[in-house]
Amino acid sequence: MATKKRGPRGDISTELLLDAAEAVLSALGRVGLSLRSIGRQAGVAPNAIYTYFADLDDLTMALADRFLATLDLPLLDDDPPEQALRAFVTATLTRFDSAPGHVALLASSRVAGPGAMGLNEALLRFFGRAGLDDDDAVAATEFVTEWVHGTAALSSSEAATPAFNRSLSRLDPTAWPLTASMLSRPSPARSVDLLLRAVLPATRQPLPD
Repeated sequence: MATKKRGPRGDISTELLLDAAEAVLSALGRVGLSLRSIGRQAGVAPNAIYTYFADLDDLTMALADRFLATLDLPLLDDDPPEQALRAFVTATLTRFDSAPGHVALLASSRVAGPGAMGLNEALLRFFGRAGLDDDDAVAATEFVTEWVHGTAALSSSEAATPAFNRSLSRLDPTAWPLTASMLSRPSPARSVDLLLRAVLPATRQPLPD
């Protein structure tokens, strides 16, 4: 995607339209994205968008890819590998947590673009540096990508709403003691520990207390 592309009107560009889509996504969420709402935000007729994007799906994919390009890939270059991956995964989850609209975009379809390809390339290179062979590096890259996306998607949809709390208060926790205990002590850091142990077996160590 060339963000500098301009059509007949010199004041319209792909970057302007993506900025407008970003504003709509932030204000209205994924469901609020339409060519009409984006055009209104950008101050252009919806039909003008077709000069820059084939359709809404094309535009939202470019928007999702631009978001992926903001991830802090240089964290993966640090040593030792387990520390680098922990820092990257933690930073990425924090970034996703601040952008639920983008998480919804990423969950709706696969993304192809410079941002997505750069992320994939960085992970493959990282796992190769960590000592995994090509096949295991591919599997680890897929596993980490799916784990992060799944964790982010579930985190954004699992906030304790008033309805959830009311429903929970009507249940007898003694009927599900293990689950009741889990709900009272979420441990995202420990989940990341388990992820590292799964994809970097050569660095497995006992989990911290």
